[in-house]
Parts: sequence; structure tokens; C-alpha cells
Amino acid sequence: MTDSKKEKMNITFEEALAEMEKAVTKLEEPSLSFSDSLDTYEHFAELYTYCQEQLNSGQKRIMDIDERIRELSPKSEEEEEDEE
Repeated sequence: MTDSKKEKMNITFEEALAEMEKAVTKLEEPSLSFSDSLDTYEHFAELYTYCQEQLNSGQKRIMDIDERIRELSPKSEEEEEDEE
């Protein structure tokens, strides 16, 4: 996704999912023209990329939080014995 498209995508993750659902419904319409199908699919792909980036960012954030928790948590006796 280009930077300009990222800037235009000023929506929440949930809104992007809802738009993706609408795009799928639209693509299932038999009367949709070929050109409109391509445009809709392209929009869907942009939304998918945006959502995937949001999920990856969230996963990294969770991993960072977990790491901070591990650093602050006292070690159990088993962990201390494993280190020896």
C-alpha cells in the first residue's frame, strides 16, 4: 500500500473489517460490472493490507508488554535452578 493510500485510510480496524464485509457482498452481486469488480477487489485488498498491518502492530505490542512483565516478575525457584 502506498503512503498516500495509508494516509487516506483514517479508519479503525473494526470499520475496515466492516468495509471488507461490504466489499465481499458487493463482489457476490451477479450484476456487478467487470470494472466495478476490479475496483471493489482493489479496495478490499487495501483494507486487508491495512488490517494485517494493524494485527502485526498489535501482536508486536503484546509481545513487548509480555517481555516487560517477564522482566519485572520475580523468578520462580525452578527458573533459578534452570539457570545454574
